[in-house]
This record gives sequence, structure tokens and C-alpha cells, in this order.
Amino acid sequence: MISQLNKLSDEVSRKKLMQGIAAMTLGVNAGFSPVHASASQKKKVVRIFLPGGMSHIDSFDPKPQSPDLMGDTTVIRTNTGEKISSYFPELAKRMDKLALVRSMKSPDAAHERAMYIMETSYAQLGSIKHPNFGAWMQRLNGVQNKTLPASVSIKSSHGAGYLGTSYDPFVVKNPQNALNGLVMEDPKSEKNMKLLKLMADVRRDFHQEYKFRGVEDYRQYYNESIKFMHSKDLEAFDLTKEDKATAKKFDIPNGENFLLARRLLEVNVQYVSMNIGGWDDHNELWDEENYPRKAKNLDKALGVFLDDLEERGLMNSTVISVNSEFGRTPKISPEHGRGHFNKAFFALLAGAGVKGGTVYGKTNDEAAKIIENPVEPFDFNATLATLAGLNVEKEIFSPTNRPFTVARGGKVISELMA
Repeated sequence: MISQLNKLSDEVSRKKLMQGIAAMTLGVNAGFSPVHASASQKKKVVRIFLPGGMSHIDSFDPKPQSPDLMGDTTVIRTNTGEKISSYFPELAKRMDKLALVRSMKSPDAAHERAMYIMETSYAQLGSIKHPNFGAWMQRLNGVQNKTLPASVSIKSSHGAGYLGTSYDPFVVKNPQNALNGLVMEDPKSEKNMKLLKLMADVRRDFHQEYKFRGVEDYRQYYNESIKFMHSKDLEAFDLTKEDKATAKKFDIPNGENFLLARRLLEVNVQYVSMNIGGWDDHNELWDEENYPRKAKNLDKALGVFLDDLEERGLMNSTVISVNSEFGRTPKISPEHGRGHFNKAFFALLAGAGVKGGTVYGKTNDEAAKIIENPVEPFDFNATLATLAGLNVEKEIFSPTNRPFTVARGGKVISELMA
């Protein structure tokens, strides 16, 4: 955006520039807020979404006693003695660090609506957009780094909803070039300083003339964007700055997502979400280039990530969650795949305050029905929020004066907490 203005600044009038800035920045996904919190008081969260609906049977809730359900999936034992899919050997070695929920269920079996519930705890409505978890963290906990966004979404873009654009995440589409086109190459040069001054004058005039919430969001975004461009921590977004040995470890499928996440945690970005999708396996689930490849790639990248966090002492200040929006049908289709299944799926937790080695909930021998400790998305989110240090009872009012809480009154699952 800034680079575009730079090119246009000599060609347009002050009035047109003001209109252009307003058009391009009102509602921009920035994720800045003037509220700050001590980094030592609050936990950070990395949320890994697996959109498409990963099969629970072929991952963390296999049923070897029912071979007709298993297709080509086999099982291995974890270091805690549990059986999981053989596609996840790295996580099997680290199960003592993980809490596994085998009794997730969702009220919806449509991808978009189910993921919306998982991210926000609320059903998708046409009349209101609910905030994602990162926006709630920012609102309730403030921010830990005064010059960087409070939350960053990697290949994911669910926003802050009614909380306003100042709580939106900073969206990274390509971790290998995270800031491309978003910041000036040399913000302190004479030419760019003149442009920034012109933008400041335009911003002041525009804000004085138009006083409504969108303009206030823009003013706040502009001020925080200047801090962002001059931040000494901006290098966290540049993966080329990583030391060669560590970069080599992350030079694997999905590795760039996790490497960027770790670098952001180190500079106190408090919420990082990422999408690792492609799990909608209706056909040929066991084709080697389909589910087996994707599962093994995820397993390896997540294993490297967990080890890296532990080696750097970040596990004590970070909560990691992993989940899809639902599972897959126990019945195998004629196309050698599985359909959508919202009656049972899994979730994982690791990190600060998590009771590693825990398995919570149980499905029957067909993985079709929860028979112990069902967990709704808002229960999982309430637990995650509590681990992150959020007040799950705190009410925030929407613009229509309706009260909301971060997890919609969900039950905190104390058995998952150390």
C-alpha cells in the first residue's frame, strides 16, 4: 500500500490522495491496539487449524479393533502407551508433551460454518461477525510488543468482527516474503519521510472532517503502522535472518509457517494462527500423495516446532492448539474416502499449563459416538482461554449492545491443565 502511494504522490492532488488513503485503509487488516500489557504476565498462543476436516480415525483416534473402519491406516504406540496412526511417528515420540482430546463434537458439518464456530465459539450469522480468538486476546490482555501487531494470521484471515479493524490480525499470505508490499523499503529516506508527513497532514484533516468509528480505526492504524515500519523487531518477519542450522531444520513442507510463528513469539507477538489445509478427503484417502503425505508432513513440521520452542524456553510461555472443524465418517465410501462427520473429532494442546500425556474423552469402537466427556468448541476455547490467562467471564458488548464472552460460557476442562 505504502509503495503505491509513493509512486502516486507526485501525480495526484492533496484531496485525491486523502480520498485514496481513506479508501485503502478504512478496514485494512492491521491488528494494532494502543492498549499494552506486561509480557511477563500473559501467555502467548499459537493456533494451528487444519481446515477440511482431518480424519480422527486416521490420526489420533484409530480403532484397530475394528479393521473394517481402518482402510490402509495402521497404528503405533506413543511414548505414553496410547495407540495413534502410524502416519504420526514424531508426535508419538512427544505424546508426553501433548494433551489429546478424543471427544470433540460440533453442531455443524459444513466447512465454513464449523470452522467459524471453532474459531469464535459462536454460530455464523448474517447480522453480526464475531471476533476470532486473537482479537479477544488483544482486547482482554492488551498487547505485549508496542510496535508490532498483537496477532498475526498465516494463510488465515478470520478477523475481529464487531471489535473493529484495530483488532484485526496482520495477515501473512506468504511466510517467505511476509512484508512484501506492506512496508517501505527505506522509511527513513528523505523522500519517504516527506510522503509520511503528507500522509500525516491528510490523516489529520480527514479525521477532523469525518468523525465516525471507521475513521478512528484508520487514525489508530496509521499511527501504529508508523511504529511498525520503524520497529527494531520487524526482522522477525524476515526468515532469511534465521541462522543457517535452524533454517535447515525448518526447510521442510509447512516449515516456513512454523518458523515464522516461532520468530514472532520471540518478539512477543502474542497470538499466531495458521491454516494447514487440504483434509477434505472424500476420495482416495490412502493414495500416498493424498492423506499419508499430508499427515507425515504435518507430523514432521509440528515435531520440529515443538522441539524448537522447548530448546528456546518458549514452551513455558506459549500454549499451542491443533484442531480441524470436524472429523470424517467411520464408514469408508465407495470412492475410498470419508465424508464429513461432526459427531466426533480430535484436538491437541501443548505448552504452558497443559497437562502432557493426558487423553481426555472417548468414542465407541466405531469412532462414531462419544461415550465419555463430550467437548464442544466453546468448551475447548474456554480451556484455551484460561490457559492463556484470559477472563472467560468478562463480557464485551457489541455495537448493538449485546454481551459476549470469549468462549460463550463454555466449560473449562481442568483435566487438561497441569
